[in-house]
Order: sequence, then structure tokens, then C-alpha cells
Amino acid sequence: IADVLDIPLIGEIPACEQVYRALLDHKSASETKDKPLTKSFERLALRVEGGDAPFETYKVRRKKWFHRVKG
Repeated sequence: IADVLDIPLIGEIPACEQVYRALLDHKSASETKDKPLTKSFERLALRVEGGDAPFETYKVRRKKWFHRVKG
């Protein structure tokens, strides 16, 4: 999205099932017990305040070739 809008990227929020569950419980995503998600919010807040925080690298989990062929 940042590339399309031609603006600098200030943060990434990983996809997480806990976010959906928190929303169903009328809680914010930052109230989840998911550590990577909580850390990503902390880094984003730090950058918004003008601080410097490294970007996290996430591993993409791909299905094994058999599961991709099988469907």
C-alpha cells in the first residue's frame, strides 16, 4: 500500500488469527497475547513518535508441493 500511495512505510502488522478473535471479543488487537503482534505495534508506535526501530522479517509459510497440487 505504501508503494501505491508513494509514502514511506512506517510499520508492518503481521496477519494473525488473534486479531480476529480480539475484534469478536470487542478488544483491540494490541490486547492479544500474540508476542510478534504486540511487538509490531510497539515498533510502529515508536516510529510514529519519531524513534528508530528495525523492521521485522517474517517467514512466509508455503504449503508443501503435495498440498498445493492436491488443493
